[in-house]
Amino acid sequence: IRKATQGEHITINCHPFQYGRWVFAHNGDIPAFAEVRDEFAARVDPVLSRFLLGDTDSELIFHLVLSYLSRECELHRRGTPLNAVISAMRRAVGVMSMQRGQDPARLPLVAFGGAGGLHAAALAQSLAMPGALVPSRAGILSARGMAAATALRDHSRGIVAPLSAWGPARRADLERSLAELGQRELEEAGHRAADIRSEASLDLRYRGQSFEIALAEGPDREEAFHRRHRELYGWRLDEGQVELVNLRVRALVPAPQLEPCPVEPRDLPQDAILGERPAFFAHPDGEAKGSQARRPHPKALPAHLIERGRLGPGHHFRGPAIIEGFSGTCLVPPDWHAQVTAGGHLWLERCSGVDGPKEKVN
Repeated sequence: IRKATQGEHITINCHPFQYGRWVFAHNGDIPAFAEVRDEFAARVDPVLSRFLLGDTDSELIFHLVLSYLSRECELHRRGTPLNAVISAMRRAVGVMSMQRGQDPARLPLVAFGGAGGLHAAALAQSLAMPGALVPSRAGILSARGMAAATALRDHSRGIVAPLSAWGPARRADLERSLAELGQRELEEAGHRAADIRSEASLDLRYRGQSFEIALAEGPDREEAFHRRHRELYGWRLDEGQVELVNLRVRALVPAPQLEPCPVEPRDLPQDAILGERPAFFAHPDGEAKGSQARRPHPKALPAHLIERGRLGPGHHFRGPAIIEGFSGTCLVPPDWHAQVTAGGHLWLERCSGVDGPKEKVN
């Protein structure tokens, strides 16, 4: 079953995507993906690009990661070094973030999935991120998100006609029809009509272009498109014909917004420590291509074995530590610090030379 955020509802767009021994699944979507698709596609290795079959952002991201990974190792050989995978992820995340105008060094990493917490600190460090957030019950975060997320229904109409032929009044008629359809579906799902609102957007392009720019509905959309095109690509074509490719309407019931709640740091309770386990940590710079045997094996370090279910808001401790939970495992490397947030999540950051956190966390 596919509920698409990007791409058609067809089999080749379904997760997981596979290439040889590698399998990839991706939750969520990249907003306005059409604006950066060509740039990402150009970075995919030509040998791999011929295996791009669908039109989702997820499949393209997968092949982008594979392209970087192929520079570190042979994709069809067993025993790929973990550092090579982290390096490929670092490059892919860096490219995607910078292409969207975001510096990874200014963003936190959110790591979920059963094994996400094992690699969170290493990936965040490689991107010079301020830290990593490992959600409570990270292995079932997607399912929990579905239960708590904004309820919505998306409807669109393909048009491909000059924007001038679709003035505000004509667009408003179609938007009203699509909004009513979405509202009816949400009401049938049990939501109150008073809680439902709608928002419209337009997919626009210059005639002859193969990609669109998404703009929220509003006044003078043609001039807004010219400005946005110049912001993204450095030029505008005032004499060019602007085409309306798709008109989209989203009906939604906004989820309640949670307010930050600072917590006071407190020491790790002794009953949360289950014991110790030896752990090996890779060199922070990673391994060079094909160099598994060149670097001497690191010595095992004693790591606290911690039960996540016994951690509460404010509890903090330094690595090395292995945190075992119901749906996943988290690793706190040496010289890293962990603190439990008000929501029960783990915030990981590099130590600043003191045993405790500098300030309260939310």
